[in-house]
Amino acid sequence: MSEPDLDGLSQSFTQLLEEFKDSVNKFFSMPNIVMEEKENVPTVSQNEVLSLYTKLDRLLRELSLCRVYEASVQELDSVNTRKRKRCYQLMSQTRVYNLMWNVGLKRLDSVISGAVSEVDLTGIADNVMETLGERFIVNLGETAAAIEKLCTVYKCVDNWNPFMIPGYPKIINVDHFLVKYALHQYEKLYSELGSEIFKRLLSFVINQVQTINVHSKDIMPAIQCTSLKVEIESLYRDFKCPKLPVLFYKFITHNVELADGSTFLQFFTSQYLNIYRDHKSPDDEFYLEALKDLLKLTRSLFGTDFHKVSKRICDKILKSTILTRECLIPLVETSVSKANIKSIWLIIYTHINAGALESCKEAFSVSLRSVGKSKCWSIFHQVLNFGRNQAYAIQIRSFLWELLQENFEGDLNLVEFLANDMDVCIKRFMERIRAKLDANIEVSAKCMEAKFYEKIFSEIRSILEVLSELKLLGVFMPVYYEKYWFRRIILNGREYKKCIDEKIVLMEDGLEKLVGQKSALVSSMLEVVAEIKKNGCFTNINNIDTVSITIPRSAVPESFLDYTVEIKTLPADLQKTLEELNSLRTNSSSPIVTQSQFALHHLEVETPFTFPDNSKFILDVTMVQACILDYFNDLDQITVDQVSRRYGIEDFELTMAMESFVSIGMVKKVGNNYRLDYNFTPKGSASSSGKRRVPYSGKRRLKSVEKRDSTWKIEILRAALIRTLKYGQRHMTFNELKAEILNQISGFSVGELKIAVDKSKDYYSYHNGKYKFII
Repeated sequence: MSEPDLDGLSQSFTQLLEEFKDSVNKFFSMPNIVMEEKENVPTVSQNEVLSLYTKLDRLLRELSLCRVYEASVQELDSVNTRKRKRCYQLMSQTRVYNLMWNVGLKRLDSVISGAVSEVDLTGIADNVMETLGERFIVNLGETAAAIEKLCTVYKCVDNWNPFMIPGYPKIINVDHFLVKYALHQYEKLYSELGSEIFKRLLSFVINQVQTINVHSKDIMPAIQCTSLKVEIESLYRDFKCPKLPVLFYKFITHNVELADGSTFLQFFTSQYLNIYRDHKSPDDEFYLEALKDLLKLTRSLFGTDFHKVSKRICDKILKSTILTRECLIPLVETSVSKANIKSIWLIIYTHINAGALESCKEAFSVSLRSVGKSKCWSIFHQVLNFGRNQAYAIQIRSFLWELLQENFEGDLNLVEFLANDMDVCIKRFMERIRAKLDANIEVSAKCMEAKFYEKIFSEIRSILEVLSELKLLGVFMPVYYEKYWFRRIILNGREYKKCIDEKIVLMEDGLEKLVGQKSALVSSMLEVVAEIKKNGCFTNINNIDTVSITIPRSAVPESFLDYTVEIKTLPADLQKTLEELNSLRTNSSSPIVTQSQFALHHLEVETPFTFPDNSKFILDVTMVQACILDYFNDLDQITVDQVSRRYGIEDFELTMAMESFVSIGMVKKVGNNYRLDYNFTPKGSASSSGKRRVPYSGKRRLKSVEKRDSTWKIEILRAALIRTLKYGQRHMTFNELKAEILNQISGFSVGELKIAVDKSKDYYSYHNGKYKFII
């Protein structure tokens, strides 16, 4: 081929390249296809746009098929340099492609370089970094728009000849190539300002997104770069949606690498987490709320298109925060001390989901031991109710039961505590009913709709559920019945009678479902309730609401049969009330024989003394103490013998009651005489009820105390014994059984264990000195 022909081929390629460059510039200057009328920009027709698309496609194809020759001068004689000959060399296909790509890349370079224009870079101070960061945020959007246009320009390459893409097939398409190029150009641009400036700018963007959505939800960040205020405010509103810059999604999609070899996603995840740590500390009360917002933000930022990315980042966040020991311990301590139920539930849920429950259990064990048993139970009760219909409800309950037993150091302590707590719940409810009755406020079934009722009985249900799932109801019932329930039903007989008459659902109504009809104690409780409804007398005597309840002797616990107070005559006013009540019972149609009891009465007595703040000194006393005070109304100085003769009370009971007044200084003892001290001034103040109890200093005489205390302990030992044999599923000697049970319960004797073994014969077989559970 002649020289003119070769020159013609080169000029043809150059002309095509210039035409392609002009078309690209025209495409970049072209406004959007649809423009708003208020902008006064001419609308570009669809045909004009399609025509330009077609031209760009044609030019790219023609350029890629060109054969281009480059001219060079070859020296024939090294001595005589006057004669030279022009040589032509075929341009490599790679170089041809590079010349085509350079047209678009120069456009991209001009956009990226705008990120540092008009910024005073004298020293990279914090305020300069903020200005640079804001310009970077704006520039990211401009660069993404430029890449989108260039993808349109080079669109045919993806489908027609992807080998034109530098780095293909590792670089999978035009978008991948341009995004990777843009990232490296950013690194090159900012490296002139400092080796870490680009990463600091990326962190600035991540910080703004997180701050707007998690840490300062209602406050938009202050804008430093006032010349770009409108653009930045618009981008911050996009962050609030929430959205990341478009280019960030492209960096993640194509898994592009930074100069240090790490991927953009790795850097993003690391900084995303570090920024959260800078804002929140694990001992912050709202740490978990912010963490929850961060996880929610992460899922929203990436949506369904980046589900795997979202899950990966969320897992990384959890593994670096709540699932680490360094974070977990202060987090649990704060949540427990503040009784933050949502946080506690979230911690347990997260660890169950991650299969890391043991470390969670250790942290809770330490924290719960420091808050006391009452607060511990309150937390358990609330978490139980909060997570009742949530995910992992069964696993969380099981986790709570283990912690509960561990915190109370065995079943014995747990049963005793829950029995007392249930009594406190019933007492609070009955005191509310009493207050209504005293104020002549109607008491009806509507009170079950009140929040107070629901709160009280929610806690009672929680207690019973816990005991039922731990299989401790059989042990709990004797303790609760004897030590608490029977006493409560007598002390609050009036309130019980009113609730029963008004058909208010009480705790006793739900016991049958949990414990079962076979329980003798539940049957006794229901029998007592039925008897109160049938034979209870509710009347008004001497302007005092008075109630008389009759309880079957078979339902009276041994402890109350062992201890009774004999009083033959009550103080005058009380004696008259008692006689009228007896008269009501005599006239009733029910042929029952009754015996009055005075061991549990508490009476309110107003004294002539006052507290230092001049408030009245009102006493809450037993019936025996009330008899003594009644006698002091007649005489300033009395003897035990005198009181005994008037009221028919044993000397032992009277002496103990008299000494209780001596112990607080209200009465002075002179020989065998007791004299009221009118100079007495009570110490302290009244209780929350406005009354002061006078406790007995000595112990009352009871029968068979040790026997009764041992009985319910043996029941707990039986439960532990059966549980050990059942889940052990192996032959065990007596000593092995004892060792296993000691891991669960302490404070029992060998004799008590032997009795428990003897009472559990139906549950095991015994052969060659070993026990085995019968399936």
